[in-house]
Amino acid sequence: IPVSLLDSDINLNTIFSYEQLERYNINPETLPDKVIIANRPLTYFEKYRRVLVPYVILIVSLLIFSVILLISIKKRKRISRELQKSEERFRLLTSNAKDIIFRFDFFPKEGFSYISPSIKTILGFEPEPIYNDHTILAKYLHPDSLNIFFSLSDGSFDFSKNIELQWLLPDGKTIWTEEKYQPIYDENKKLIAF
Repeated sequence: IPVSLLDSDINLNTIFSYEQLERYNINPETLPDKVIIANRPLTYFEKYRRVLVPYVILIVSLLIFSVILLISIKKRKRISRELQKSEERFRLLTSNAKDIIFRFDFFPKEGFSYISPSIKTILGFEPEPIYNDHTILAKYLHPDSLNIFFSLSDGSFDFSKNIELQWLLPDGKTIWTEEKYQPIYDENKKLIAF
């Protein structure tokens, strides 16, 4: 069936060969918009698109990961500084307190995990030996106070009350201390420290 070139449904475009445009030194940008240029060489991106796209995705992913990592490191450093300041304030507070502040752990190892330096002023003991052997203190308790002291760990002690303990110190002095214990329980309601 013959087709007329004047048929309005047909859209005719002029086609130029890229080699001929180069041969006659014609800039393709000067040609009309609807012109088709045949045999145009592929651009670098068109030629290596299958190789470049995964690498670009990888590089962008690494950059995003690096930014997230840097933000995380900055946040961790800030939290570490805040924790250090808080710990310094705690140490200053406990070092200057007139009371003996301590933590005695039952698990994983029985013993003191912290004793304030005021123990030296009040009872005359350096904290370091007590860290190594927590039974040192029991040696200087009056027998009546020793029973109260042992009731702390067996679960029969009423932690809501203050207690008074009598100490027989190495220098021969007898002193009384009023003590308040705060129990610390695990998720199974087992006493793990005070």
